[in-house]
Amino acid sequence: MIHSDFRDLYDQQLRTSAEVESASSYIRLGPLWLAKYPGQGFVTYRSIAPELDLEALIGEALAYFSADPSIEEVEWKTRQHDDLPDLSRLLVKNGFVFDEPETVR
Repeated sequence: MIHSDFRDLYDQQLRTSAEVESASSYIRLGPLWLAKYPGQGFVTYRSIAPELDLEALIGEALAYFSADPSIEEVEWKTRQHDDLPDLSRLLVKNGFVFDEPETVR
């Protein structure tokens, strides 16, 4: 297998529902999966079509978590191989702060 094959398997098997199964609850918002864990919101997705309004999706996700006073922080899971060139800028614009990159070696 080549690198892209492993990446594709990762995307198919370990993103979206697999990431939120242990959440206390989760919902779908378009291509997003919004999960609640004790004190934390979590956003993930498998892919986001380029024609979708990314900033509106971010706002809707934040509004969903803001409506729950038990949510103290929200993590938006990003992947370097996703083709969403404006995502990082829009997340920062909406108050997100990037952690150190996670990787498998």
